[in-house]
Amino acid sequence: MATKTPKTWRIGIDPGFGMTGVVLCRGASDPVAWELHSLEPGRASNPNLRAQSLATNIVNCITTWVDTFGIAEVEIAIETPVYKNNAGTLMLQMRLLQETETGLMMLMPSFCKRVWLSEVNPTTSKRLLTGNPKAKKPEMVAYSPWSDWKTDKSLANFDQAHTLADAWAHSLSAPERQHDLTTCRLVANTLLLDWGVDHD
Repeated sequence: MATKTPKTWRIGIDPGFGMTGVVLCRGASDPVAWELHSLEPGRASNPNLRAQSLATNIVNCITTWVDTFGIAEVEIAIETPVYKNNAGTLMLQMRLLQETETGLMMLMPSFCKRVWLSEVNPTTSKRLLTGNPKAKKPEMVAYSPWSDWKTDKSLANFDQAHTLADAWAHSLSAPERQHDLTTCRLVANTLLLDWGVDHD
């Protein structure tokens, strides 16, 4: 008996200025597509440009998958930043998260019939993938489809395998569907409009 392709797809995003991973899955199955993104060395020292560049890559990656695979419904999960004794780094990570979510909110509804977005804590992803909320990098990779990264010619090193493993783990939280991007709308109203023109 043929296996029916799930109607809803899942995407996991592991955003990072060092390396960003994006993984696409058919429902709860293994990944069918994945991408890694990084900033050009020594370029774009402006934090706004760095965040916008990575966010644009992420959104372009996802919209390309939607078109290529004919995706109508998709659940997206993205990792939320965690404070690690550096407020500056946290602010940069928050900016990347916001830029990515804004891009998804503005573009995805025009590409898909239904789009859901969930924000996931890294400890949740570790628990869902390995059963251990404090799992270390080697354990995350060991439980992922990239456990044999040393023989995978498409991967250059362990860090790439770990980034993809994290992104795949985040996709496991996608069914939470915290936010429905296809029904959301901008809620700010203009209360006063005065351009300094003399009034009669």
